[in-house]
This record gives sequence, structure tokens and C-alpha cells, in this order.
Amino acid sequence: MKTAKVSIVKVAHYNSEEIYTALKRNLSLLGGLENIIKPRSKVFVKINHLSPPSSPDDAIITHPYFTKEVLRLLLELNLEITVGDDV
Repeated sequence: MKTAKVSIVKVAHYNSEEIYTALKRNLSLLGGLENIIKPRSKVFVKINHLSPPSSPDDAIITHPYFTKEVLRLLLELNLEITVGDDV
């Protein structure tokens, strides 16, 4: 049976640089993003947004800073990125 790898890195605040640093650390604990997604791959990032819109501070939707920093990491690998949701 194959075991799953799990990594959790805590951030104190929704600050772009803090989130970016935590994501980089988290992914390095898993062997690096480049070992999970091959460069120049096509990826779809499914974000959670609701209609009508809610505030990021309500923690109901994906925080925009988190989305921004995930996309930043993906762009560093020259990936073809599509962002979407079901609304």
C-alpha cells in the first residue's frame, strides 16, 4: 500500500510574503514543487469563491493572498495556468 505525504506549515497572518515563504517550506518538505508538477505542464487552479461575494476575512473563500502566492509558485515553473471556479 502506498503512503501519502502530508506537510503542514503554519502562518500567523495573511501576509503575501509570509504565505509565500510557508508554501515554499511546505513544498520543500514534500520534495519540491518541481518533483510534483513537471515544468511547462498545464494546470488548473480551482479557487473557492461564492456568489454573492464574501469577505476574505470571513474565511469562507480562498484568501486572495493565498491564491496569489500559489500562482506565483506555479509561474516560477513556467506552467500553463488556468484559474477557475464553479460559479
